[in-house]
Amino acid sequence: MILRDPAYLLHLRSQPCIITGQYGDEYHSVVAAHIGTAGKGIKAPDNWALPMLNSVHQECHNKGEISTIMARASDELIRAVVKANRNVSDDVPTADLRRYMPRSDFRVALRAYAEQYYITEWKERE
Repeated sequence: MILRDPAYLLHLRSQPCIITGQYGDEYHSVVAAHIGTAGKGIKAPDNWALPMLNSVHQECHNKGEISTIMARASDELIRAVVKANRNVSDDVPTADLRRYMPRSDFRVALRAYAEQYYITEWKERE
């Protein structure tokens, strides 16, 4: 499913940042951060976007989105993201998930998490 919907992006901007848990305010806005691309020079679809403070989103551009997210995300978020795409035992330490999961697999898991969590929530509100 490829989603391009301004109403959905507005919904994401009203959510807390996936990394910090902060809502946007007059000084720090939450933006819809698209994860990866849909091809060379093609913006990722909106269903692959996550709510992120603009400062965190800029850090993703400067240092790499997967590196930034894996370094700054809570253990609970890392585990939830990985479980969105794989069957992972609760016995596996989160540090191992951060260390050994290939970045491309984590990007796919982030996209699955975005679709499972945010799109489902958005559709339920409509």
